[in-house]
Amino acid sequence: MSVWSEPGGFGEGELSGFSDAGQTIFHYEGAVPQFPGPRGDEDAVAALLRDVALPSDIAFLIGRGIAIDALYDAGRLAREQAAFAADILIECGFLTAEEYYRALADELGVPFLRLNELKPEPRLALKLTRADLPRLSVLALDGGRGGLELAMAPGPASIAEVLRRTKIDPRIRARLSITTPENLRCAVAIHGAVHGLEAARPDFSAARLRPEPGLAGALRAATPVVILAACAVFEPRILMGLAAVLFIIGSVARFHAGLYDGVEHPLRRGRSPGEAAWPSYTVLIPLYREAAVVEDLIAAMRRLDYPAELLDIKLVVEEDDRETRDALARHMPGASFEIVVVPTGGPRTKPKALSYAMRFARGELVTVFDAEDRPDPDQLRKCARLFAAGPSSLGCVQARLAVDHAEETFFTRQFALEYATLFDILLPWMSSRRLLLPLGGTSNHFRRRALDDCGGWDPHNVTEDIDIGIRLARDGWQMVTVASTTWEEAPLTFSAWLNQRVRWHKGWLQTWLVHMRRPAQLWRDLGPINFLVTQLLFAGTASALIAHPVFIGLVGLYATDHSLLPRLRGLADITMMGAGTLCLVAGYGASAFAMLRAARLRRLRVRLVDWLALPLYWLMMSLSFALAAVELVWRPDHWRKTRHGVALGRRKRDVRRACE
Repeated sequence: MSVWSEPGGFGEGELSGFSDAGQTIFHYEGAVPQFPGPRGDEDAVAALLRDVALPSDIAFLIGRGIAIDALYDAGRLAREQAAFAADILIECGFLTAEEYYRALADELGVPFLRLNELKPEPRLALKLTRADLPRLSVLALDGGRGGLELAMAPGPASIAEVLRRTKIDPRIRARLSITTPENLRCAVAIHGAVHGLEAARPDFSAARLRPEPGLAGALRAATPVVILAACAVFEPRILMGLAAVLFIIGSVARFHAGLYDGVEHPLRRGRSPGEAAWPSYTVLIPLYREAAVVEDLIAAMRRLDYPAELLDIKLVVEEDDRETRDALARHMPGASFEIVVVPTGGPRTKPKALSYAMRFARGELVTVFDAEDRPDPDQLRKCARLFAAGPSSLGCVQARLAVDHAEETFFTRQFALEYATLFDILLPWMSSRRLLLPLGGTSNHFRRRALDDCGGWDPHNVTEDIDIGIRLARDGWQMVTVASTTWEEAPLTFSAWLNQRVRWHKGWLQTWLVHMRRPAQLWRDLGPINFLVTQLLFAGTASALIAHPVFIGLVGLYATDHSLLPRLRGLADITMMGAGTLCLVAGYGASAFAMLRAARLRRLRVRLVDWLALPLYWLMMSLSFALAAVELVWRPDHWRKTRHGVALGRRKRDVRRACE
């Protein structure tokens, strides 16, 4: 490896943040070698060292707490196995990688940097997202002392040259630091997870939605929300007209979807790739404060029917979540599972954790499960068949989500009906017509190339699922549904429901604002039909949630005490009030019809109170939307955590399943 092109100067490779030298990785498969004890005679030891010189990658360790005999035998093993002596010492436990590189830093007279001290040069963000992590050994840093600084984690093959170059020109030490290869890889991975999409496709990043600092920036960001609220209060006819059009179109679509027969399209039935051709599959499971469900989660993953040697299950946990990490360590079941620890840095969101873990994923196909998920055992095989049978443009397969404890509370029943309507009725209907799909937050299965092409998940968007679905569609990738279910846990209480719903609505607002930065380009990317679908999903939902309480209030007041309101004057007012009433009737009717069909498919019991409570439930959604709009301005990256493992009904069902 050529670390520097000339004494005191940095080579072109290092200016871009990369080294052209990889690191040879040694893994000792046999028993740990037994090194001889002390030879007793120091002169004899010195004679041996004169006869056989120590390899350069460990020679500087003399006098640093490791027995001379161990160094000598590591050198001998390295020659016999064509490996590196440093790797043998680390593998056999004579020192850790951090101790090794700290000793190297001390030998060179340069600082040793921990992971949290590695700050990559911001201008390298785009290149770092494409870095080959196993080969990365030099990284340009955001120098605080002026000029360019480098962090280096040289492989054993490069140690001799690093030592020689720093002796030739001591000025190099002023700009050099040492760290471990693991620290270097993690620093690049977390930097790419936080800044990768923003660097590669800035127009698609929600990071650019943040208001300017100070009160003026917050007021400018809140202006559209204030205008909509003012229309709703002082001139509701404008908002009513817009909402009525979108509401009626959405109601017609819901009613039509309710008529869908659910017959699987030939593509969605798929074909088997054959046992020798199953693709490798990465399963990403982001976890934060989920120690209570770890045991059940791993049991659910063990039930997956897929070749174990092709499974790459990543349990992704935050660095400071010690409770979950300890629970994972207690229940780790086998070689298919790996714990990925996400370093602190950037927003603490699910998409950031997913983006970080993707840097270490090995699968040709990638799926995401949540901590409480119980997927059908054959789900991965079904999706692999779809990708094998489908065109190369098939980028995502969405499985169905369902609640397995619907009878527990009012909110679990409403949640179960919502999920059944969306995943058993609407999404299959939209998929059959090749429409853009609002993906769910879990059980979406991706072709790895599609994920890479669209830029992966946006760490600043709190509903990463719907956002990545739109980017896939804009890039020409096709999405379909599959008749396989993942069972989930629904919130039991109003506070839990509100937390989750506020996050969803905030993320939907983020997504719509991001993709409507350039409406004309969105039209060209999606085409007119999917552009209209996008507006119905976002603008239609937003206007309906704002207008719904206004509709309810006006109709109620006119029906009870219209003296409190101005009289209806002229045909326009009467038409508007009639349209508002029609919207309420059509919206409730279409939703009730689709819910009834979905409930029959899922064999859910629908009570009279569930129908009568629809207006109240929608008013609660309007409240959550208002809170989401406020939070989008003041706390755009805040992730409202949903607590899992509290549903008594699903715990009892898990016990019954274990006893069967």
